[in-house]
Amino acid sequence: MKLKHFIQLIFTKVQLNLKSEAKKSYLSYLWWILEPALFVGVFYLVFGVFLAKGTSDFLVFLLCGQVPFLWFARTLLNSSASIEQGRGLMQQIKIPKIFFPLVTIFQDLFKSVCVFVLFFIFLYFYGFPPSEKWVALPLVILTQLIVISSLSLFVSMIVPFIPDLKFFVNTAIQLTMFASGIFYSYKQVLLEKHHVLYMLNPIANLIEQYRNILLYGQWPSFVSLMWISVVFSLVFILCALFLKRFDSDYPRILAQ
Repeated sequence: MKLKHFIQLIFTKVQLNLKSEAKKSYLSYLWWILEPALFVGVFYLVFGVFLAKGTSDFLVFLLCGQVPFLWFARTLLNSSASIEQGRGLMQQIKIPKIFFPLVTIFQDLFKSVCVFVLFFIFLYFYGFPPSEKWVALPLVILTQLIVISSLSLFVSMIVPFIPDLKFFVNTAIQLTMFASGIFYSYKQVLLEKHHVLYMLNPIANLIEQYRNILLYGQWPSFVSLMWISVVFSLVFILCALFLKRFDSDYPRILAQ
């Protein structure tokens, strides 16, 4: 299959999946926005109101963590079963197995872009207008896309061999949520000697870069973004090579 046709097939499948998903609920496309809004509302109610842990800017602080994390969590969870769910199609035609996680990645990317746009509009009316630091946002978003894509490829290629890994992925996402400073500032909770170790968590690091730009009006750490991009680009390449190497084995494994 030529690369041009392969890319066209991916985006055609993404478009069909989005339309199909929207038709399954009464709220249709609106649910893409309501789902993250409900998550943020629950966290704000618990930590910002009931526990009185929040500051005057706690809602923005929370959104800067929750919006990127939900993108990560949703894509990783959906990708974990993407190759398994494509067994019917791969039994009918010969198609590169990387197709299935890529469809999931771009499908969730589109939904997350819609959420990000509304988030930026909310920031403007909440009193956080765009500044010159916002020009670095595409770089942070691109870095997160690289992280999400590499991890999504990894879990999708392993799950057919180890089906029980799907349960571990869900647990790992929950652990990552509590370890990424979504509803707390690591500078106030952790000892200073543990800050470097904390920032090795790529999701926690990226959330901090979002807050630097949107909440604190500072430039992100370009060094951190570079290292995250390089490391996870290598992971992506290795996973793609693995999928290519065992491409013909997946139909047989999934048929067992």
